[in-house]
Amino acid sequence: MGSLPGRFYPFAAIFSVAALVVFTNSASSQFLMASSNYIGKGAIISDLRLGTHLDKTRIVLDVSNPTDLSYKVSKDGKTTRLDLPKASWQRKQPLDGYAGGSIISVTYSAALNGSTLILRSDKAIRIKRPFFLSPDETRGYRIVIDMVPAPIRITEKVNKNLVASIDGIGALPGKVEVAQISKAQNPYIQRAFPEGNQRMQRQPKPRKTTSPQEPKIQQQVPRQNNQAQMQKDFLGLTNTYARGSLGLHIINEASNDGNGNYDTEFSPGFLMSIALGTRLENKFRVEGEFFYANATLKQLSGTVNNKVHNTEVVNGDMSTLAFMANVIYDFPNNSRLTPYVMGGVGLAGIFINEFSATEIAIADDMDWVFAAQLGAGTSFALDGRTNIEIGYRYFETENPEFSDVTGTPFKSIFSGHNFLVGARIDLN
Repeated sequence: MGSLPGRFYPFAAIFSVAALVVFTNSASSQFLMASSNYIGKGAIISDLRLGTHLDKTRIVLDVSNPTDLSYKVSKDGKTTRLDLPKASWQRKQPLDGYAGGSIISVTYSAALNGSTLILRSDKAIRIKRPFFLSPDETRGYRIVIDMVPAPIRITEKVNKNLVASIDGIGALPGKVEVAQISKAQNPYIQRAFPEGNQRMQRQPKPRKTTSPQEPKIQQQVPRQNNQAQMQKDFLGLTNTYARGSLGLHIINEASNDGNGNYDTEFSPGFLMSIALGTRLENKFRVEGEFFYANATLKQLSGTVNNKVHNTEVVNGDMSTLAFMANVIYDFPNNSRLTPYVMGGVGLAGIFINEFSATEIAIADDMDWVFAAQLGAGTSFALDGRTNIEIGYRYFETENPEFSDVTGTPFKSIFSGHNFLVGARIDLN
C-alpha cells in the first residue's frame, strides 16, 4: 500500500477543521436569522394565523420583511416562548385566550425594540424547522413555525413550573430545552396552506354532553399523537434523510510505476451513490455514503514487462467501491436554492479489471486504500420533504498498489471528478 500523496495533506487538513467545527459548535445558541440584506432593519408583525394538520399545528406570522426569531420550549414541552427582537406588533385586538389545534392560549408582550409571544399547548410539543416564505400573489413575507408532538422521552419528565402569566415572561423555568436552528432556512414549502387553515379564533367553552364515550375518545388523542411521533423518528434520530444520486465519473490520467512505467487514460464513466444522514440544527448535515463508480480504459502508453505500448487497442475497466463519512454545510438564504459545501473521508476499493493492450494481458488486481473528497453544489426544495441536489466532488485516494500478470507489484495514482444529480428525501 502506497504512501499518502503530498498534495493530499491540505485536503485532509481542511476536512479535519470542518469536522472539528461540527462537533465543537454548540447548537444551543442558534436562531432563525434574516439574511444579510435585513440586518438591523426593523419589521412589523401584521397578523398571526394558525393551520391545523394531521401531524402538526402550523403558526404563521405575517411580517413586513424577514426578521430574527429565537424560541425556547419549557421542560415539559407545553410552553413555548417566541422572541422577535426587531419586530413590533401591529395587531390591535388582544391575543389572550386565542387558541386552535394543540394550542390552548397565546399571549403577547412588547419587549425592548421587539416582541415576545408565549404559546401554551395541551400536550408536549417540539418546534420543527421554522422557515421564511417569500411574498406571493396574495401574501407578503411570512415566518412559518411547525409544532409537532414531542417524543415520549420528553413527556415522561414533567416540569410543573410553567410560565404562569405575562408577568413571568422574563423568567422561564431554570431548566428549559433550547430548541435550535441555524440561520434562515430554505422555504421548503412554497404552497398555499390547506383549506383547513384558518385565522385564530377564541376557543369556545366546552359543551356539556351526556355521551359516556366522549371522554374516552379525548383521552386517546395524545396517545395516538405520541405513536405517530415515534414512527417518524427514524432509527431513533430526528431530521434524518435518504439520498440517491447518479452522475458522471471522470478518472484523471494515471501514472503506473513498477515493472516498467506507463500511463493510463480512461473514458468518462458513471457513478451511483446512496446515503443516509441527519440534519444538525446548526446548518450542518452528517451522512454515511456508499457509492460505486466505473470507467473504461481508453489508452495505454509506456513500457510494461519490457514491451512498449502506445495504443488505444485496449480492454478493461477500473471500478471503485467507497464507504464515506461526509459533513455538509448548507448556506442559509431566503430562496428555494440552498448552496452547500462538503467534505468526506472513508475507505475505497480500487479494482483493475482485466487490463490488456493489443491483446496482451497486463493486470487484474485490487487494493483498499484511504480516500477523501471535497465538493460543492446546490439543492432545490420541491416541497417540505424532497430536495433535488446537483453537485461536484473531487475524489482522491492514497496511492494504491497492484500486481501485474507476472506477480510484480506496481504503484498507481487514483483521483477523479464526480458530477452528481440526485434527490434527498426527509424520513421524518
